[in-house]
Amino acid sequence: MTKDQLLKVIETAARTRTTKLDLSGYGLSELPAEIGQLSNLSALDLSKNQLHSLPVELTQLTKLSQLYLSENQLSYLPAEIGQLTNLSRFALRANQLSRLPAEIGQLTNLAWLDLSANQLTSLPTEIGQLVELSWLYLRANQLGYFPAAISQLTNLPWLDLSANQLDSLPPEIGELTKLWELDLKANNLDGLPPEITKLKNLSILDLRANQFKSLPAEIAQLISLWELDLSANQLSSLPTEIAQLINLLVLNLSANQLSSLPTEIAQLAKLCELDLRANQLNSLPVEIGQLTDLAWLDLSVNQLSSLAKEIAQLTNLSVLYIRANQLDSVPAEIGQLKNLSQLDLSSNQLRSLPEEIAQLTNLSRFYLRKNPHLSIPPEIVSKVDVPAIIINYYLQNSEESSRQLNEAKVLFVGEAKVGKTSLAKRLIDGTFDASERMTEGINIRDWIVTAKNQQVKLNVWDFGGQEIMHATHQFFLTKRSLYLLILSARQDEDANRIEYWLKIIRSFSDNSPVIIVGNQVDQKPLDIDRRGLKKKYPNIVRFIETSCSNLKHKGIEKLKREIQQQIANQPHVFDSLPASWFAVKDQLEKLDADYIEYHQYQHICQSQNITQEQNQKTLVGFLHDLGIALNFSDDPRLKQDNILNPEWVTNGVYSILNDNALMTEHKGILERSMLHRILDKKKYPADKHLFILDIMRKFELCFPLEGYEDKNYLLPDLLSKEEPETGDWNDILPFQYHYNILPGSVISRFIVRMNQLISKRTYWRNGVVLTKGVNKALVKADKEDRKMFVWVSGNQSTRRILLESIRDQFDYIHSSIPGLEVDEKVPLPSNPNVLVDYKNLLDMEEMGVEDFVPSGLRQKVRVRDLLEGIESSQNREERQESRKELEQRFPPPAPIPNLQTTPLARSHTPWGSGLFYLFVLFIVTALFAIVSRLVPWYILPIVIIGALLSIGVIGAFQLMQDERFSEEKFVTLIIEAYKRLPLLRGQDTKQLSSEENTNSDS
Repeated sequence: MTKDQLLKVIETAARTRTTKLDLSGYGLSELPAEIGQLSNLSALDLSKNQLHSLPVELTQLTKLSQLYLSENQLSYLPAEIGQLTNLSRFALRANQLSRLPAEIGQLTNLAWLDLSANQLTSLPTEIGQLVELSWLYLRANQLGYFPAAISQLTNLPWLDLSANQLDSLPPEIGELTKLWELDLKANNLDGLPPEITKLKNLSILDLRANQFKSLPAEIAQLISLWELDLSANQLSSLPTEIAQLINLLVLNLSANQLSSLPTEIAQLAKLCELDLRANQLNSLPVEIGQLTDLAWLDLSVNQLSSLAKEIAQLTNLSVLYIRANQLDSVPAEIGQLKNLSQLDLSSNQLRSLPEEIAQLTNLSRFYLRKNPHLSIPPEIVSKVDVPAIIINYYLQNSEESSRQLNEAKVLFVGEAKVGKTSLAKRLIDGTFDASERMTEGINIRDWIVTAKNQQVKLNVWDFGGQEIMHATHQFFLTKRSLYLLILSARQDEDANRIEYWLKIIRSFSDNSPVIIVGNQVDQKPLDIDRRGLKKKYPNIVRFIETSCSNLKHKGIEKLKREIQQQIANQPHVFDSLPASWFAVKDQLEKLDADYIEYHQYQHICQSQNITQEQNQKTLVGFLHDLGIALNFSDDPRLKQDNILNPEWVTNGVYSILNDNALMTEHKGILERSMLHRILDKKKYPADKHLFILDIMRKFELCFPLEGYEDKNYLLPDLLSKEEPETGDWNDILPFQYHYNILPGSVISRFIVRMNQLISKRTYWRNGVVLTKGVNKALVKADKEDRKMFVWVSGNQSTRRILLESIRDQFDYIHSSIPGLEVDEKVPLPSNPNVLVDYKNLLDMEEMGVEDFVPSGLRQKVRVRDLLEGIESSQNREERQESRKELEQRFPPPAPIPNLQTTPLARSHTPWGSGLFYLFVLFIVTALFAIVSRLVPWYILPIVIIGALLSIGVIGAFQLMQDERFSEEKFVTLIIEAYKRLPLLRGQDTKQLSSEENTNSDS
């Protein structure tokens, strides 16, 4: 807001006798004297501006009862502030105040005063005159001692002194007898004064993140307490006096050093929430069962090896977290916790679950991952929001005989014409065809190998490498798989696009292991930076060079052994599954059909005594995840239909995508009648055409054109690369996404998802123009630079609405690709070439940072102005919540596991051990004793020096081999060692010194 605009606002407000005026967030750097004309104002909001000082005329507004000055840059208040004697609410949060004027004591009607996030080191004694104060916030200042003046505020119910530098409290704290809530978190307190016991009305006491090593006995006398937070201290025990807090409802003792609980804790009969996370508890007292009102109990990250049966007495328990302990069993009595809605048993050593766990019918979330002895496949244990799937699977598996799965998925990926199919055939059949046709889609074959002395069936997926198919491959790049990235040794790194494929694998497969295969090495060896790639992508387990064409089949046997080793290292390959599941799986695989109706599948299940509908759904979901059979029951268009042969689906989809006429003549517009020509009539009868199209819509590969529903479809991946005329984009709201890798599917899926807003069919392969109301947007992908550009034009007041719609869709797409790394960037309106990270802006806003100087600019920029230009504060909060929900739906990838692979580094030898050098030193010493008798005494020192230097040289050589330093440094060390042998070189020390000086000068 300009000065002239502000003066007009003030003039209008004065003329209309306005009583409330909101001037927050307008970037005001000063207030004009005319502000004093608003004599009728009772409420004035000047927060979130850039005010450095206040005009004296402001203090003429004697009717003011509410004044908000938070988030400015005020370093002082004028003494005249004391004239605002009617103030009841005064907000000064997040300024730069280092002191307050004594006149603040004249504001005797103040009931609410917020001084948080300033630089106050003390308070004036006059603060004690504010006897009407009910709320006093002093959080995040620099107070090193408790201001004595506060003790005069005997009517004060709420006091926040958190995040200061207090190391003690004075006896005067006891004068605040009406105190109801006291927040002292994040200070340096290690004790409390006895006078704290006078606070008989204290109900909430927050002492977290201090230095308490023991619980002050005085706390036990605060019998009105109903919430006590002592988390993140150094407590090693609790006094028995804690039992006196009979009204306590919430007790937080997390992140301490407690190894046991006193039995007296059972006397806290009203306790509803008990947090004991991150302690050192190895057992619980049986008396804990007496806390019958307990609804929330967190025992995570302790050392519990068993759970007391008395836990069953906590019948009101709704949430029970026991993650990351050492439990090997759970008592059957847990089934009596009928009200339990959340149960976390993950990261333990459970070997069994009691049958009674099925009685927990109100469970909405069940966490059981990282319990390897239970042998529950990850595809099942990941269904945390459908506990019945996990429980039914486990109980069924425990009731009937089981077999090991002994099956895995191996995926061959890479660019076109690098020999993926030839390599697969050489490995599986031992055959080679020099005129092998290029794969158009995916070939799926079985391969039986031996791992851990057992036969394992590998489902080998050979992916076509043409660019047009990359967007679709992502739907079949799965976890629980081994990847072979095939490169052509005849091509360089850029042509092989090594990092592109490695990032794609990382994005879609949750860090599955990768073998990089340099194929076609019969003409040229593979020349790539192995070590650099291994450091950047730790899931690379081996580099192997092969040739399918020469007589020796170079590297083929080595690659076979490595595949077998990697399969053996993947524990889920050998998961135990119910025998009935295998029976259903075997029947499906023996069917001479590419698809069956769902009711036929149910009939097969029933024949194997899998009668419950939930168990049938669980099994088909498991087969889907393994790539054995596909089913899309989560999609309304597909849920009533088929159990599918994956190859039937993929070949049908890829036949459409690879149709040359569809791309060149029809420009990506598919008429349904064209499928009679494109698809094989026997394998894809006409009554299945709509189903194939529905699967493509499920994959977000196409959408029906408006007015041509179920007849004409647009496939963005087949559009022209030529960008059409899109108009003028000067006065715009810009936004960008920067990616670690930009899969082609991101922009094509976006076009599909936003098809209702497409403007006059303005689209091409890498972009689209959208229209919503009076606003238009241009969205364009730059795949080479890995960036997505968004420009929104039109009415400034509604631009954000269209941008929010665009960001909602990108949020969903990004979240569905767990390993994708995306940075949101905001170009500065005044200088679009300067980009600011959007997440950093959010962090600065949360930390109370008002402005900053972006890199590449020499002036300050307001954080709030940039954020508000993108979306409102309310929408920012809603987006954060929405993203949390998406993260639950599409969990982020787990940390890279210990793959237990054959390491890339050199194998351990005696040279890699320090013990070897001790042994050498021992041998050399012994030799000295022998040699001393055989050589003259004046030669012996030379022998000794040479032997000792040889040990150093050997050690240096090993350090170079272990990459502890470079070859250049090794050579330098040898030269220096050689210089230190003047006697052996026949030179005197003066000559040596002269040479060294010469070298130094040069």
